[in-house]
Amino acid sequence: DIATNSGNASLINSEEGVLYFEGSAFDDNATNSQITISDGTSNNRVYFNYNLSSNILFAIVKSVNGTTVFAKSTAVNFNVFNKLALKYKQNDFSFWLNGVKIGSDTSGNSPIGLNKLNFSSPGTALPFYGKTKALAVYKTALTDAQLTLLTTI
Repeated sequence: DIATNSGNASLINSEEGVLYFEGSAFDDNATNSQITISDGTSNNRVYFNYNLSSNILFAIVKSVNGTTVFAKSTAVNFNVFNKLALKYKQNDFSFWLNGVKIGSDTSGNSPIGLNKLNFSSPGTALPFYGKTKALAVYKTALTDAQLTLLTTI
């Protein structure tokens, strides 16, 4: 399925925010698949990358200014519903999985010009295959307490 006209680009904040996803990935698609917020290119984006062949979930923030912040988890069961949150804010990044902070970084630049939300990489490469309960973009960076509550199963 494809979701179109399902959001308002003016509700995406490039300077700070949270990409939230609740769902499961199909493990029979033994490749990478992504859920992204971007400027339409791979230069500025916030995304989850499911690497199904290696059973690794990456949370990545990339800025055209050359800063890439990422965290990864190898303890993910892709067949069950998981709650993921990736917070991005200048010098304040964190990745949450099922109520636990997996990684954080206090140095880095936020991406610029974010205005597209895709179940793929920017464009149509690496489409996401799975089940979705919720997908949201928060306009402001949430606190650790809020992210814990948001992602707790």
